[in-house]
Amino acid sequence: MDWSLAELEDIGPRDFPTDHLSWLKACEQASPGRCLVLRHGDVFLPLCLRKRLGLTVLEGLGQDFRSIAGPIGGNGSTMAAIDRPDLPMTVDLVDFRRFPKELASLVFPSSKSRLERFDIMHFGKALGNTEHDFMMSLSKSVRDELRYTMNKATKKIGSSNIRYETISIDADNWCDTWNMAEEITKYSWQGKSGLSVLQDKDKERFLKNVMMNGMPIIFHFCYLEDNMAAVSINIKHADTLVMHVHEYNGKYAKFRPGYLLNHKVIMSAISDGASWLDFGVGDTPHKRMLRCEGKELWRVLVPLTWKGRLAAGYQKLRWRAGQAVPSKRTCGK
Repeated sequence: MDWSLAELEDIGPRDFPTDHLSWLKACEQASPGRCLVLRHGDVFLPLCLRKRLGLTVLEGLGQDFRSIAGPIGGNGSTMAAIDRPDLPMTVDLVDFRRFPKELASLVFPSSKSRLERFDIMHFGKALGNTEHDFMMSLSKSVRDELRYTMNKATKKIGSSNIRYETISIDADNWCDTWNMAEEITKYSWQGKSGLSVLQDKDKERFLKNVMMNGMPIIFHFCYLEDNMAAVSINIKHADTLVMHVHEYNGKYAKFRPGYLLNHKVIMSAISDGASWLDFGVGDTPHKRMLRCEGKELWRVLVPLTWKGRLAAGYQKLRWRAGQAVPSKRTCGK
């Protein structure tokens, strides 16, 4: 059976938040092109057709926003190969990112000009059924460090000066809460380096669209001495907790407020039925500290016309030029 056209609504409810219809609709609203969904049995592949530098490019829908921008449904490994006859239109270049490594070979396998390589790491972790399960999944040194951090903050600041706040977002309080959270960027390393999601208007609009499409967005704050010390923006859906944004105030670095807040959020989510943590993409020390599992996501580039071959050739040269730079790719331990 060949791939056929489908609608986003055909994908139906999904437990994994970034595969859910609410998230996919927000991806469609954020995409500069036209949404295109292919279906093979119970496997769906949400895509986006767009114009880029004079080329017609086929991308994964929301591949800058989804944790893993691959097929949805089925068993993952049951995805059928997709090739040129499966496309209902002419495409110059296929450019899939955040695509599961184990499925990359099924993307236009007959093309002799296809390119594939490592793109980014995704991190996740089974939380267990109880708070005790989660704590025992960490190394003894990490458990000791968490206890030491909590005791240090309590002794130096006082338990009455450590406060947590949780705000569920809706259309009425979105702007005020976002602006309040954005204040931390004056003191966070993300804000000072220009990498903060809280300062990115496109990502703010995307998260607001996720909320408007029906998925709850939760803001968590940690205050030390009445000063904002850490911020976390999370999505809890079904049994999955998505840690989407987390920043801390550098002035309180010695008290590890980011660790304090993340631990509080995770424990609360476990109590609320979460058993899986989606810690997003990008390799950072705290993800390894929590013993998150690393999953390689790949980029697949397939030229289908002469214009596409020129673009792919240029990208190949850029990749070769970058091979001299040591790879920082590591899996969570």
